[in-house]
Amino acid sequence: MDEHIKKVEEDLRAYDEIIHQNFHKGLIDSASLATIESTTTLDKFSIWMLVGVGATATLIISNIDKILPYLGAIGFNLAVFFLTLSALAGFIAKYYAIVVSISAAVTVRMDELAKEKQAAYEKSIELRDGLAKEIGYESIHQININDFYEAYISLFPFKRLRLKIRMAIAAHSSQPHSGNKPAVHGVVYQSIALLFQALFYIAFLLVVVLFISMS
Repeated sequence: MDEHIKKVEEDLRAYDEIIHQNFHKGLIDSASLATIESTTTLDKFSIWMLVGVGATATLIISNIDKILPYLGAIGFNLAVFFLTLSALAGFIAKYYAIVVSISAAVTVRMDELAKEKQAAYEKSIELRDGLAKEIGYESIHQININDFYEAYISLFPFKRLRLKIRMAIAAHSSQPHSGNKPAVHGVVYQSIALLFQALFYIAFLLVVVLFISMS
């Protein structure tokens, strides 16, 4: 009897740990998803600036004969240089916006589908256990998460890509409470790229104003 109580206590302790771990993970996942949502606002501002850079570049190219006398060769080259850097930073910001958006969409959708499959699985298990009690049947099947990972990884082409995904899954498994870390990093990188995009465009405007005033 004492052994039975001890076994129940150990099971309850393990279950209690799982409950708190899941709650902790859920909070971090929620916080990371809330952070990821800021990428939409950042992307709108970045696109607005990219449109401005494109319109400015078009204006300069179509009126190069009129602008060159005011800026001079050096001023014109500097202006185009900073304008190009601003556009490049904008494309980098857009790249990270796409990465973050895809990551967030996949995370949310995968969580929804996983819960649906888990509910169906638990219902089937409950039905099986009800029938098994009548004849004393014990299932030999066990869920192996590693088999799932390998089957999922095998869907991707290219050996190098599969290796990279396997390493990413292993890293995430070793840090189960990390949330959507790559997407959060993507938001940070997007913000940095957006900052440089704005700074380079400001530098372009300052060069234009400076050389025009000097002329």
